[in-house]
Amino acid sequence: MKVVAGKAVGRTHIQRDIPCQDYFYYKLFEGSLIFALADGAGSAQEALAGASWATKVLVGCLRKSFLPGFDEGSNEKRLRSAFQKTRLIMGIIVKRKGCQLRDFDTTLVGGIYQKGTLVCGGVGDSLMLVVNRDGSIVLPFAPAKGEFINETAFVTMEAWERFFRVGEVVRNPRALLIFSDGLMNITYSMRFHHGRWEVIPNEEVINDLISYIQENKDTTSLQAELQSMLSSSRAQELNDDDKSLMVVIFDE
Repeated sequence: MKVVAGKAVGRTHIQRDIPCQDYFYYKLFEGSLIFALADGAGSAQEALAGASWATKVLVGCLRKSFLPGFDEGSNEKRLRSAFQKTRLIMGIIVKRKGCQLRDFDTTLVGGIYQKGTLVCGGVGDSLMLVVNRDGSIVLPFAPAKGEFINETAFVTMEAWERFFRVGEVVRNPRALLIFSDGLMNITYSMRFHHGRWEVIPNEEVINDLISYIQENKDTTSLQAELQSMLSSSRAQELNDDDKSLMVVIFDE
């Protein structure tokens, strides 16, 4: 298994001297991968802290819930429980600091891959795309979007569970991409069709990226190249928001 990840501050934040408010975190355990990615809300005073806490706490909660092994009958329940515990722990941290949870608003997606099976879910408009071994690219779960493309939901909201999405269980994937909405117009596009938002993967970009990562074994160089790509002027022209991207290539 190979994991390559990077993030870059968006042009609008560069102009305002604000750091990247996306965050990702993952752990590898004996062939298992636990991961999370969050996009702190631009309107939140502590967006980066919210994104950082959410990802790290979720990875810990997923580890406790799933590492004993998958159970087909309880995977969704355990995934939801991990998100519930994450929000509860974030609430405790924020209360101790004398702050409001809304000051740490963030999207949150995450999951676990173990023995050829992927279980995932999330709240908000950060996304995942699965590349199957037959070449098809699928969306495990739909992002939470409002009527307008910049409307979303946060795990820190009181009503977060209304927007919680559980992905379809995926067997033996070739690759997985996890990213914030700063990758819109790069790895995917969206359209509003029949009353709902549809995600359209950019298959050419995704396939080229996966092939390049597979063909190059030096992970350190790949990390630097991914970081450069996300920070490039072309990427900023396509989307001036913060960008974070994790690419996972699974063993044959």
